[in-house]
Amino acid sequence: MGALAAAKAQKRKLVITGTDGNEDALKAIASGDITMSVVFDMVDMGRKGVQFADMVLKGKSVPKKYNMEMIFVTKENVEKYKDVNK
Repeated sequence: MGALAAAKAQKRKLVITGTDGNEDALKAIASGDITMSVVFDMVDMGRKGVQFADMVLKGKSVPKKYNMEMIFVTKENVEKYKDVNK
């Protein structure tokens, strides 16, 4: 959002991307001011953390590495993800 504010202050049109998909960023994507944001499903992240904690408590092994799904939000699909982190 800082890059967008700076670009607007300088009256420049830039390709701007981000990595959190907060509400302001998603609105800016919908309006075409930001090109894209990478979003992680924080609910799923929490769920996975609880599942792994439960496994540890039960003496089971957990993966050394786990990659969360990355969602690339663009103007074409922003409506689908507008509530992903609420």
